[in-house]
Amino acid sequence: MSPFTHQGGYGRCYLPHYDTAEKYQSITIRLADSLPLSIINLLNEGLALSPYPEDAKSRKRRKRIEQYLDNGYGCSALKHPQVA
Repeated sequence: MSPFTHQGGYGRCYLPHYDTAEKYQSITIRLADSLPLSIINLLNEGLALSPYPEDAKSRKRRKRIEQYLDNGYGCSALKHPQVA
């Protein structure tokens, strides 16, 4: 397949993909220490005990992860001009 052929929406075994020339796309990369494993474990334990259905738990989990990421845990390497 040509690298310039656009497929539209398609899936692979782990992530959905969307390929089109008409849309801008971005990728977010975070460093491993930006969200400590201890925070993830606490979050998972708390949600496991909650009475919410699984889809609501998933939404809450994603929202809380974003809140924790906004708190700026980790070394924040890209704040340092030498690294950025």
